Amino acid sequence: LRALGISAPNRSDAMPDIPTISESGVPFNLSVWTGFFAPGGVNPEIIDKLRAEIGKALNDPAVAKKIASGGGERTETLDEFRQTIKNELTANREIAAARNIKVD
Repeated sequence: LRALGISAPNRSDAMPDIPTISESGVPFNLSVWTGFFAPGGVNPEIIDKLRAEIGKALNDPAVAKKIASGGGERTETLDEFRQTIKNELTANREIAAARNIKVD
């Protein structure tokens, strides 16, 4: 089995020799991300505690190695993650509008 390309916008640190699909001449971006969310109105102290504990877990070398081995890359700041979500929503709205896709 030989990988022809990855669907993310940038090459993966875990597989730097595999080009992106876009590098092969086909504009394409399908990346996967994971995040933690809480309902609006949660006490900011609880949010801060959760962020600190999740940060500790993500900084554990064994956890970081496991994430990296799967091609995962950690977003460093909350603002970067917010921007990722905003960008994804904008792109998906544009795709849906261009194809007249409606959500029931």
